[in-house]
Amino acid sequence: MSVATDSTQTNHQQAAAINSHSEVIQQYRLLQEQGYMSELEEDEYYKETALYNCTLTEVISKPLTAIRTANNAAKLPAGYYSFIYVAAGEGYWFCNNHHHQLQAGSILFIQACQAFTLHFTDSYKAFSFNIPRAVLQQYFALPPQHGELIADTPQQSIAHAMQHDITQAHSYEKADKLQAEQRLLSIIQRQRLCHHRWLQQQGLQDITAIKALIQHHACEEGFDINWLIKRSGLSRRQVFKLFSQEDQSLNQCIQQTQLNHAFDLLTQTQQQHFSIHHIAIESGFKSQAHFSRLFKQRFNITATELRQQAINFQ
Repeated sequence: MSVATDSTQTNHQQAAAINSHSEVIQQYRLLQEQGYMSELEEDEYYKETALYNCTLTEVISKPLTAIRTANNAAKLPAGYYSFIYVAAGEGYWFCNNHHHQLQAGSILFIQACQAFTLHFTDSYKAFSFNIPRAVLQQYFALPPQHGELIADTPQQSIAHAMQHDITQAHSYEKADKLQAEQRLLSIIQRQRLCHHRWLQQQGLQDITAIKALIQHHACEEGFDINWLIKRSGLSRRQVFKLFSQEDQSLNQCIQQTQLNHAFDLLTQTQQQHFSIHHIAIESGFKSQAHFSRLFKQRFNITATELRQQAINFQ
């Protein structure tokens, strides 16, 4: 027997062992039995198919706010992970005041049993590649963290592979399903390495440090650009020059961080007794009217509407 055959046989044996304990497959079958997502509105599309150890989901939908509360998250298997690929549309991901802006090409890693909020401001298309813990550990020596952004530019190879697999999976034999999983995981693994190298090559230490200061302090009383410059250790000219090379100005970055903070507060159960005015002030705004206008512009939803949605998700 050849080495290649031995290797193939070993891969199939390992996959079979994972498959028999795949929390993702078990959850998929449970949802199928319950008729999950059987009723959709006219402008929505949802399809999930089982591969060997994993499942692949395609969603096309109108604007969406999906809030996974801690209570809801706790009901999901601990060993259930997803790589979410945004094929079209724009949105945001929030978790404990940590956030990402999502766009076509973004790949986001999440753990299903962790709380988070996904918000898409317009119609969107996304794929979710759902994998069990054993598969993640098999392919990633250093697993991604909940909320890690794997990519932020269009990835034609993964878009094509996901679209092909979800369309053709019904005709796959077991070996084809296993190969499809391995192919997707290899593409994601390569993209993650490329993304890390790109970040290292950009020499982003200074801008990253400043953004971290903004992230942690922009909503505090007394925060302003002068405070930021003093804490950064750079001159005013250096700070503004760094942001001149970014997609947004310094003021836009600060405002975006404050609005994201407000969004996060509005979806938290323990903050629901606070007024919109209080949350605006807590997020660094002097005026509720100014805050409300900017919030609607950024998220295509009012603060009041978002709070009501958060209550409905409980």
